[in-house]
Amino acid sequence: MARRNYLIEMRHILPWGIFIGMYEGAGSSIVVAKTFHGSEWLITIVMAIPTIANLMGLVWGSVAARRPKLPLFMLFGIGNVLLIGSVALTPQNEWGGWIFAGQIAVARTLLSGCVTVRSGLWKHNYPTQMRGRIAARIQIVRYSLGIGAVFFVSLLFDANPAYYVYVYPAVALIGTLGLFQLRHLRVRGEKSALQAIRTPEASSNGLGRRLVGPIVDAYQVLRDDAEYRRYCLGMMLLGTGNIMIFPVMAIMVTKELPLNYNHSTILLEVLPQFMMMVSMMAWAGLFDRRGVVRFRVLNAVTWAMASVFGGIAAAMMLLPETFDTVWMFAVAITLVALSRGFEGLGRGGGAIGWNLGHLHFAEPAKADIYMGAHVFLTGIRGLTAPFMGTFFYKTLGPGVFAISATLGFLGMLTFRSLIKGDASSAFEPAGESAFEEPLPTEPAAPELGPTISRATISSRSR
Repeated sequence: MARRNYLIEMRHILPWGIFIGMYEGAGSSIVVAKTFHGSEWLITIVMAIPTIANLMGLVWGSVAARRPKLPLFMLFGIGNVLLIGSVALTPQNEWGGWIFAGQIAVARTLLSGCVTVRSGLWKHNYPTQMRGRIAARIQIVRYSLGIGAVFFVSLLFDANPAYYVYVYPAVALIGTLGLFQLRHLRVRGEKSALQAIRTPEASSNGLGRRLVGPIVDAYQVLRDDAEYRRYCLGMMLLGTGNIMIFPVMAIMVTKELPLNYNHSTILLEVLPQFMMMVSMMAWAGLFDRRGVVRFRVLNAVTWAMASVFGGIAAAMMLLPETFDTVWMFAVAITLVALSRGFEGLGRGGGAIGWNLGHLHFAEPAKADIYMGAHVFLTGIRGLTAPFMGTFFYKTLGPGVFAISATLGFLGMLTFRSLIKGDASSAFEPAGESAFEEPLPTEPAAPELGPTISRATISSRSR
């Protein structure tokens, strides 16, 4: 039952992964630092944009809960394509960096809508017992293509930074091809889900409701669901600590280490993306077997270790002999690489838990609202944590990494406190999605790859 939509999404993610890989991660901070010669604070702003954009998740979640999801995804996607293509018109002067930052900000805001809507699509189209592994396969393809794209483009920018006027329109065209692949996607059970959520609100669809409704929805979810509220607290601690060091690492690599585009890209983007990709299936298996709470405990420790190694590297870079001695410089680079490697391992789990973790708590009809609240809180920490990180780095130096690691371990303890109430690893009631009957329990779920037969799918659905 899932095969058709799964294959359509795979065809979509091939070009789409190249498109969003160009501006989704740390690559934009490298461009603003080296192409537009941005200051430390402009680098911080660009690094903060992805999480600040999530503030709109509160609105997108409420909007997506009440509207057909595929047309909404296409609308957000078209906006992304147009914004990234327009980077070709950005002048390479003192204002160019700020214009570029504005273009990336709007594009990331629209991409947060894509992320919110995609979570709802997965809720409808894929069964609980396989959802983590299906999401992992899609994400692996997406990030592997993004790694290749950003690595190749870094070589072009080392040859001539002005090539951005050709690169961004080209990847916008590739993104358009990706959107075109989704035209035949079906959303299982969407009509009944929309009817269920619209009926109680038939008398409250005025302008006031549309403006304040998302805030009310998120407040009610956090007020009424104590476990989800505590889960969001753990995510706030972990996420704040992790996001704090995003701009700090970008400043260290692009401003303080003598590295070119390609080497900066390898450390900031390629290495963590690669580690994320190779670890994702292991994280997905843990997520499906043990549930999001136990999953997040280990994920939090992994992310905290990125801060530990980053702090040691930052401390070494304060020593003058680090840049005068080859072996000490090599040790400092190795410590930065270890930090980025653990960051990638944490992202591997985050790519699964961030999109699916809220489904552990959400009723089927409110999945988009839960995701909207989760994305909005991510935006709150994105609005504050990067600037806190840069401020603490400029005032405390490596001490910012100690603060980051402490917050990460506090997040882990918060997730551990939820384990007592997490009685079952089957963390959603079977059959709650559009799949009307629960799948039979088996020792291991089958691979949802091209080799699985239609007879196998049919027999499982029966």
